[in-house]
Amino acid sequence: MPGVGVQVPPPTPRKPLFGRPCRAFVGSKDLDDEVAGSHLGANYQKAPFGVMRVFNVVVVGLIVLPELMAIY
Repeated sequence: MPGVGVQVPPPTPRKPLFGRPCRAFVGSKDLDDEVAGSHLGANYQKAPFGVMRVFNVVVVGLIVLPELMAIY
């Protein structure tokens, strides 16, 4: 029935959970105040980003090395 008077609000765009869609490549200095004050933010600030990045490069190197050896 048209004109019943039921109004549905328009859809609103969703905000990412932690302010930005991806925090994989940022450090703890880039946290929002709201996130930095939370328990998750405190754990995030203690995370050893430098060690994780070096470890990531080592793992990728160990994967690429056998592939290159197999090619040549």
